[in-house]
Amino acid sequence: MKRAIYWCNVDQFPDTIQKEKMMDQLPVFLQKNIKEYKNERDFARSLIGKSLLRKGLEKLGKSHLMLEIERNNFGRYVCPKGEVDFNISHSGNAVVVAFETEGKVGIDIQEKSKGSLLIAERFFAEEEVEWMKKQKDFNHAFTHVWTRKEAVVKATGTGIRIALNSFLVLNDELEMQGEPFYLQSDLTHSSDYFLTVCSNLNLPYEIQQISLVELL
Repeated sequence: MKRAIYWCNVDQFPDTIQKEKMMDQLPVFLQKNIKEYKNERDFARSLIGKSLLRKGLEKLGKSHLMLEIERNNFGRYVCPKGEVDFNISHSGNAVVVAFETEGKVGIDIQEKSKGSLLIAERFFAEEEVEWMKKQKDFNHAFTHVWTRKEAVVKATGTGIRIALNSFLVLNDELEMQGEPFYLQSDLTHSSDYFLTVCSNLNLPYEIQQISLVELL
């Protein structure tokens, strides 16, 4: 396996024993990060996200990298030696982690919700706003564009320091910083969530569901 997306649903929060078992399997610095979340749902999503990261590295045969993970200057978790690129996202009860061993990857998942024309006009390019206005379902179009924007800035590694209206995501291929990137959206075929993965490699990704029990 050279690339994959793992998905876990947080339908039920881990109980005390499960939390302790999952925490014990993580590096101390990640445990400290998780404990910063006081809200129960945020705590659970952060814990499950880091546990999915551990499980994915284990499946890649690279469990040793868990001890080498650090945050870069943009606050993104990375493997400093570049053996694996990964990205975590969560929304609602869904937590996802994307892995790429040969290139860069960014992922974003959003629970379907009401879109905002005001936000779109402020943050999206004019061409994208006009496209959204023409769609039958504005909320669908808004979330579609939003996840694609987020996935791109995560894949490039610079986060929101790049103005979101400085690049277009209406096509599945775009150029960022002189490098081609490719977008794949709606891989889940879910009626509740939108998901987009972005990579500098034009290769297919598959989603694998991971249960809470598998993370223990």
